[in-house]
Amino acid sequence: MNPTSLTTRQRAHLRGLAQPLRPQLHIGHAGLSDAIVVSLEELLKRRELVKGRVLTNSEESPEEVAERLADSVKGLLVGVVGNTFVIYRANPKLKEPIELPVSEAARPRPRTITPPRAPSAPRPQRPGGSK
Repeated sequence: MNPTSLTTRQRAHLRGLAQPLRPQLHIGHAGLSDAIVVSLEELLKRRELVKGRVLTNSEESPEEVAERLADSVKGLLVGVVGNTFVIYRANPKLKEPIELPVSEAARPRPRTITPPRAPSAPRPQRPGGSK
């Protein structure tokens, strides 16, 4: 798997994990600054999934801010809904890292051979059958 992209299934899994989280990062009128990037770096040292919010008085769109933030910390943008965004960056040093689901293509499938079906007997007609 390419470490710079997520499958649809992985995005859905991460969105589900992020749903109950409260935004830990708030971007206001000043927009994206070095202090915001440093704050995000600190958050990503302690957790792999960070939820943020772009306040309505910001001059930039939430999509632009989230993409630039994800690029600046070498993280992956999970998604943007309204003014809220989620960024993921794997951290194997954590006690309990997030386990992403493996895509169906990468999962080995068991090979089973089904025997041919025996011909079935003709069905008996119902009493008073069709005319």
